[in-house]
This record gives sequence, C-alpha cells and structure tokens, in this order.
Amino acid sequence: MMTLAPVLAVLLLAFAAFAVFGLPYMVMGPRAFEEFAERAESQVLTGILAAVALFVSVMPFAAPALI
Repeated sequence: MMTLAPVLAVLLLAFAAFAVFGLPYMVMGPRAFEEFAERAESQVLTGILAAVALFVSVMPFAAPALI
C-alpha cells in the first residue's frame, strides 16, 4: 500500500500538470506561456501543483512518523 500511494500521487500530479500547462500550450501555442503572468488562476494552480509535489516527495518520510 505504501508503494501504491506515491505512484498514484505522481500519476495524478502528472495529469494535473498536463491539464494546467499541456492543454493550453496545445491550444494556444507559445502564447500560453507569454500570457501566464496575466492569468491569476493559472498561477494559483501552479502553486497548488508545487505544494502537491512537495507533499508527495515528503510523504514517504512523514507517514512512518505518524504511526
């Protein structure tokens, strides 16, 4: 179970990153990244993705401490 949770978390994180960055790039091209500074919702989603990535990387070390 401890192996399944990080693998699933990484897959979901990769899908979320694709949804935030990949799809707009496929639709709008390089202009998607030029307008990134103007779109607050994309900045919030990027912050959430970074927080999730940090949590996923720390989870294997923190989970045994909670037992």
